[in-house]
Amino acid sequence: MGDDNSDEEFHDALPLHDDLKPPATAKEMTDAEAIQDAARAIALCFNNKFNEAEELLKPWSHVSMYHALGYSTLMFLQAVMTFENEAITTAIGSVKNTLKICEKLV
Repeated sequence: MGDDNSDEEFHDALPLHDDLKPPATAKEMTDAEAIQDAARAIALCFNNKFNEAEELLKPWSHVSMYHALGYSTLMFLQAVMTFENEAITTAIGSVKNTLKICEKLV
């Protein structure tokens, strides 16, 4: 407790990188870019920008396992927080989609 570490810097979330633009199609996306998108979506969530995270992940959620997992996680969180039937149905569908994409890769 006696140590004075006033020069330490703590962050709650990753910084947002507005310069990261996804490619035009999912076929052009590499695994590294998909992981980068997923990390950006996590940062957006931690910064209470859920709609932006969803917009980033949803277009590629039927092709990329990283986008699918991120999107289904967002939908699951929304369903748990709202208990709305529509949100629960969307979450179930997105989790099934994620499983289907992952099974293709095995």
